Amino acid sequence: MHKHEEPKGVKVSPREGNALLQGIVICGHCGQFMTVHYHLYRGKPSPDYMCQREGIQHGKSFACQAIVGKHIDKAIGELIVELMSPVTLELSIAVQKEREQRWQESDQSWQQQLERARYETELAKRRYLKVDPDNRLVSCTLEADWNEKLEVLNKLHEEHENYKTQKISKSPNYSKKKLWN
Repeated sequence: MHKHEEPKGVKVSPREGNALLQGIVICGHCGQFMTVHYHLYRGKPSPDYMCQREGIQHGKSFACQAIVGKHIDKAIGELIVELMSPVTLELSIAVQKEREQRWQESDQSWQQQLERARYETELAKRRYLKVDPDNRLVSCTLEADWNEKLEVLNKLHEEHENYKTQKISKSPNYSKKKLWN
């Protein structure tokens, strides 16, 4: 079995249709995402999961493999219902609250680091502006120090933005009301 490697930055989103696993099934032979093909079964659309990425990308006319989706979707649906008891939902909410608290503590730490870097940058700026311009050696040293503090501050801002983006992408918005209704 091949290890699936999703291209960096590529998000797979489900399309229209009633297939439970569309957009997330991965072929066990080649590791590519499988597509959903619908056919009518007793007058209703029924999904089949097909690995046809090679065919799509390279113009081949065969599917790597195809799996009848009706039975898989039924088994996964039953498993989800079985696992989603009130206790597991409460536990999920508690874990999410703890995770959010940790994110807030981490964000406070980021804010303190940013504030410290701003202060040091401002201090370096004041030192540079107070120096006698005729004293070039001291002036150059203080200017270099100020530039270094600016770089540290900019890098910290960048890292904080990446952290916030990561937090948003990894933090689902759960609420008890949404889960039960």
